[in-house]
Order: sequence, then structure tokens, then C-alpha cells
Amino acid sequence: MLLNPIPLTRDDLLFVATHMDERWQDIARALNFSEGQIQQFIIDHKHYRLKEVIYQFLLDWTQNEPTEATVGTLSNVLWENNQKDVVKRWSEHQPT
Repeated sequence: MLLNPIPLTRDDLLFVATHMDERWQDIARALNFSEGQIQQFIIDHKHYRLKEVIYQFLLDWTQNEPTEATVGTLSNVLWENNQKDVVKRWSEHQPT
């Protein structure tokens, strides 16, 4: 997973958003989102659950950084930012 160059899919984003915990903002920072952008995602999507806020920031990243937005890149960022459980679950969820 950590070296997988395949672009992220909608299903990938939904799966990761479902399993990421309250430290999601650390992931956003690691993906170069500013504090202002993070707060804007919270404000724009606060009437939804946390999963939607996370999904929207990941979606924004994939749309604005399509060459960087791969399974491997996101897996590495998650792993390096103490979201190892997400990576483990995601790797088990991947088709073989």
C-alpha cells in the first residue's frame, strides 16, 4: 500500500473518511492545507458528521493534487501521522 501509485477512488476516500479519527486535522496539515482551509472545511460541512468533513477535504486534495493523490501517498501520510489503524484496515479492504 505504501508504494501503490494507483490514483485514489471515491470508494477509497469514503473508506478512509469512515475510519480516520479526530486527529484528521494532522493529516490535512501534512497534505499542506492551511489552518484557514481546515477551519473552512469545518464551517462548510459542520451540519454533517465528521466523516463528511474528512471526505470533503480528501476530495479537495484529490482534485487539486491529482498526481500526488495516490493510494501510496495517502497511506504514507496516514502511517506517519499515527493513523496506522486506518492503513491496516484499508489494506485488508483492498481487492487482491
